[in-house]
Amino acid sequence: IGVDASDVEAHLGRGQVLSWDDRYDEALAAYRTVLEKDPDNLEARLGEARVMTWRGDLAQAVELYEKLLEEYPDSADVRAGLG
Repeated sequence: IGVDASDVEAHLGRGQVLSWDDRYDEALAAYRTVLEKDPDNLEARLGEARVMTWRGDLAQAVELYEKLLEEYPDSADVRAGLG
């Protein structure tokens, strides 16, 4: 999927679709493209943490979720990620 580098929504969608297809490295690249432009983008940060979980990098996933929990203590999505 070709995506304009400045199109945040397109990269978020791309990351989601790629992660559903178990193409985790490509999904991470899409989420990290968003984070380069907007380091505080919650959806991209959650996507990155989810991909880490799905590919078995649990320690890194927990670290990402814990950072998110500090910043977004009321987020149901963040709490769900920590299970």
